[in-house]
Amino acid sequence: MQLTKSELIENIKNRKTYLYQQENITTPCYINDAIDYILENEIELVNGEYLIKDAKKITRHASYNRIKAHEQESSDVSTELMCSEKWTVKNMFLGKIDHDDIFGQLIDYEVPLKNKRNDGTGNIDFISMKNGKLWMVEIKKYTSDESILKALLEIQSYYQIVDKEKLIKDYKKDLNLKDDIEIEKVVAVFDRTEASNQYRENEKVKAFAKMFNIKVIRLIRYADNELCEAQY
Repeated sequence: MQLTKSELIENIKNRKTYLYQQENITTPCYINDAIDYILENEIELVNGEYLIKDAKKITRHASYNRIKAHEQESSDVSTELMCSEKWTVKNMFLGKIDHDDIFGQLIDYEVPLKNKRNDGTGNIDFISMKNGKLWMVEIKKYTSDESILKALLEIQSYYQIVDKEKLIKDYKKDLNLKDDIEIEKVVAVFDRTEASNQYRENEKVKAFAKMFNIKVIRLIRYADNELCEAQY
């Protein structure tokens, strides 16, 4: 049964998780009411930058860099993961999916944010280098029916949670990064999914992404092994 606006707001207010993990935010029919509430109650302006109030930096003691660990993994991608974000990302890194240089130089994937087991955070889907910037990318599977709001909140929360100075330091040796390299927040969604349609048609969504300076990429899947970018 669909929630009323007041019920939706109560659910968000009483959540025990990060904002992006709130279950109803993934439901497309709630996107406009959720955005209105979030803009009024869950955002703060700090030094000229809009931030989500509940996403605080976590300094990870272990390295963010998992490049060497991934090199030791099997090249076989389980069919159980087909259509998932993990399946898509890992196949790009294995060279089994041609990404047409959409994301530049792929660096690492499933980059952990947590410092403790119960931190409640997820992983950055993958990071890459393009146009002299370090990209943090949240990608949604081509069968996704989630609201794009979840992806936008997810990448913004990850951007705030990650210790940016340590992230750069952990990859500096492998990538020769500059200490002041800019980090770009990117959401990649597939054409004709709910998320893609929302970004194309909903002005509130576009304004929300622009406010946080999040780049949204629309992917075209011509075949299992080829991705291309299309303009909105």
